[in-house]
Amino acid sequence: MNAKQFIEVFAKHFKLDELRNAMEQSQTHLSLQGIAGSALPLIAGWYFNQSNESQLIITNDEEEANYLKTDVLGFFSFPVYVLPESFKKPFQTESTDNDKILQRAEILSQIRQKDHKQFIISWPQAICEKVLDKDSLNKNTFFIEVGNSFDLDFFMELLVTYDFDRVDFVVQPGEYSIRGGIIDVFSFGNEYPYRIELDAETIESIREFDPETQLSVKKVKTANILPNLQSDSLDAYKVSIFDYFNKDLTVWIKDYDNLKNTILQGEKLAEEASLQNNSSNDFSQFFDTWHETQKHLNKKQLLFYGGNSSKTKSTALHFNQSYQPDFKKNFKLISDNLFELQQKRYHTFIFSDSAKQIERLYSIFSDINPELNFEPVYKELSIGFIDHDLKIACYTDHQLFDRYYRYKSRNKFSATSALTLKDLSELRPGDFVVHMDHGIGKFAGLEKLNINGVVQEAVRLVYRNNDLLYVSISSLHKISKYVGKDGTEPSMHKLGSDTWEKLKSNTKKKVKDIARDLIKLYASRKAKQGFQFSPDNYLQV
Repeated sequence: MNAKQFIEVFAKHFKLDELRNAMEQSQTHLSLQGIAGSALPLIAGWYFNQSNESQLIITNDEEEANYLKTDVLGFFSFPVYVLPESFKKPFQTESTDNDKILQRAEILSQIRQKDHKQFIISWPQAICEKVLDKDSLNKNTFFIEVGNSFDLDFFMELLVTYDFDRVDFVVQPGEYSIRGGIIDVFSFGNEYPYRIELDAETIESIREFDPETQLSVKKVKTANILPNLQSDSLDAYKVSIFDYFNKDLTVWIKDYDNLKNTILQGEKLAEEASLQNNSSNDFSQFFDTWHETQKHLNKKQLLFYGGNSSKTKSTALHFNQSYQPDFKKNFKLISDNLFELQQKRYHTFIFSDSAKQIERLYSIFSDINPELNFEPVYKELSIGFIDHDLKIACYTDHQLFDRYYRYKSRNKFSATSALTLKDLSELRPGDFVVHMDHGIGKFAGLEKLNINGVVQEAVRLVYRNNDLLYVSISSLHKISKYVGKDGTEPSMHKLGSDTWEKLKSNTKKKVKDIARDLIKLYASRKAKQGFQFSPDNYLQV
């Protein structure tokens, strides 16, 4: 069975019709209770296809958002956008993340197209961050099209105004390079940079290219060049993200209390920072206060789905679901459970994108209980669940085999440096590792953590002053083994300091200097006249 066929089975759920009817009756506050596992992304994806409204889902954190996105994309064909915050640390505006700013700009560009509904996932820190108003965004967007005339001098002046950096090779948002009639520019509104080829003063072609390989990805006819939306040089008015949506928006909230407390905590941190630094760090300049956020939410249709909310004035819609049991790889226990469900006329689905894994399960169950039946769905699902009304059991292969499931991230990481599970098994406590966001620390083993009732294993890292950092197994790509001079012990970094960011910035500058020197060297060699040696004689053969 494929993903589309499974959704056709799931869409027969009578509770989905109740959900649609309730929303069509404009019930502004609806509480979905009893939802388990990855049923929520299936429900939300189904509802998005049925409605004419944009959907905004507010999870508790970034990891939840990415798992939800991965599940939705696995079973539905529409685009899904994750709206991050612009800053590297929550509510600390001193340090921005260009990749996250790019993602926000890309999403704003999509939302302002009024004739398209959008499916967006975010979390409290990101949802309360203010954005450029539509007029400022339109005014600061430069449009180019194949066949149009192109003034290179004006374009260069524009990029300088937009705080773009001129480099030899474009690798990150906010950079551009010029090589004759070829201009590379990495806009803050697109996942890939653009390569513009000129024929005299006319745009001959526009291509997206991969910054890692510098090879073309696809040709496009038009492109929008957006600046860094957090740039101080922009004469712009900041508004709430909710101002970008028209009235046709449904907001899904996992935990209303968490949303409220997170924003209030941000207000408190900003106030404390202002007192310590004797500065006017105005929280409302960059973020919506909780009072403002609450006002925006009250104008929208709200769906609470986490079962933990103080927003009591809502109509309840009960789902009769439970989580996939934790079998600890006990296949006798698994087969007994599946056979018991089979006897109760439940339809069991096992989700996996690996045909070999499904064959392995068939072989295991045929040895234990030949009468046992299940139907494979050749797609991954992050968390299994049982729906007792629909009488289906949706189990995932990674939970049956007690393995960790990693969500699919849009970030590209080098396969040569990212830590794999094999590398992790070879690490010993005390080994030095490098986290891409926090710098050099020591590996201190694995530890099981109970997060929202679910036991997850995390990598334990120790930093200076015995600061601890727990890294989810799904984020192994952010960790690499430290490689340095033999016998030389590195200095560990302190969590929360800017030492690591300064080191990365200086290293990047040195790499660019080396690249620039190499380009000059090869250009100089190419310009010089060569010398042809005489042919080898018999003594050299």
